[in-house]
Amino acid sequence: MSVFSNAVQHIEAGQRGENIGLSMGFKSLVEYIPNLQKDNLYLIGGETGSGKSAFTYNHFLYHPFDDWKANYSKTMKFKAFVWSIEMSKEIVVTKAICRRIFIQHKILVDVNYILSRGKNRISSEIYNLVISTKDWFDEFEDRVLLLPNENPTGISHTIRNYMLDNGTVFTKDVKVKGEDGNPKIVQGFDYYKPNYPDMYVIVIIDHAALIKKERGFNKKETIDKTMEYLIDLRNRYKIIPVVVQQLNREISSTDRFKQGRIGPQLADFKETSDTCDGANYVMALFSPMRYELSEYKGYNITALRDRFRTLSILKTRDGEANIHKGLAFLGEVGMFQEMPRSESMTIQDYEKITNHTKYNG
Repeated sequence: MSVFSNAVQHIEAGQRGENIGLSMGFKSLVEYIPNLQKDNLYLIGGETGSGKSAFTYNHFLYHPFDDWKANYSKTMKFKAFVWSIEMSKEIVVTKAICRRIFIQHKILVDVNYILSRGKNRISSEIYNLVISTKDWFDEFEDRVLLLPNENPTGISHTIRNYMLDNGTVFTKDVKVKGEDGNPKIVQGFDYYKPNYPDMYVIVIIDHAALIKKERGFNKKETIDKTMEYLIDLRNRYKIIPVVVQQLNREISSTDRFKQGRIGPQLADFKETSDTCDGANYVMALFSPMRYELSEYKGYNITALRDRFRTLSILKTRDGEANIHKGLAFLGEVGMFQEMPRSESMTIQDYEKITNHTKYNG
């Protein structure tokens, strides 16, 4: 089948509603990030403490999983591989429990309370709510693998083996140069056909700088090799890689402040630019409170304080970039919510965002 015919097939699939993608929980940002799509690589940047890991889990794992569970579980295969290198899988699940309790009961508890750390002691009421989330997590754990750190080759093998176990690779004749210098015909990759009519495979790496090294690579070479593998896997098997990456200290330089250019830029991604080059979408989070700004993008940071983040869409392959969106951030449960435009914010909007009180029963 020709490339044109393949493209027309994809267009016709869209006409039938098959290219909607899985919801990321966005209402207005869906105009710029059209749901979670197969065959796309997403890069999420941010400084330490900006909430980039929470943003990644919330919008690239939990929201898509809930959308699949509610709407597509009978017609779509969903699988996620999560290399959570900064946090243990127990902490990832505990944070997710806090999130579920807030969603279901509007009770705000954090990991320290749930785990009875320090002076905290979990109440019987909250413990019972923890236990009540079990059914959600039973299905979550069937679909999501939380994995220990691996090197680039180990990550590649894990994903490739899964795809081969769940589909078939078709080959074609490819002319290559032999060892004797003469051309020869070998079998090369043509296309992949999954065993399921629709299959979403999400691969999250949090974060790139902590990937285990191999072959004497330095940090940059390790990240670049990982990206090389992920791009190949995306192109062959239509997986959805999501890579989290630190921003460098240039974001807070004196010159940037003087020039009024405070905020994330593509050049701020740390260690390597290969991640930006290979991504379909590049996004970055920014916390103005860290820089003692009283106002940012028209929002009152003095009022919002650490409940505010901006999400900057710095690159898109298929749409508009340089979009900046205000997000309310509930750090205790790792949740984000889109905010009205700054000029539309009312006193009630500000109070709704800032008047969250942690449970201390």
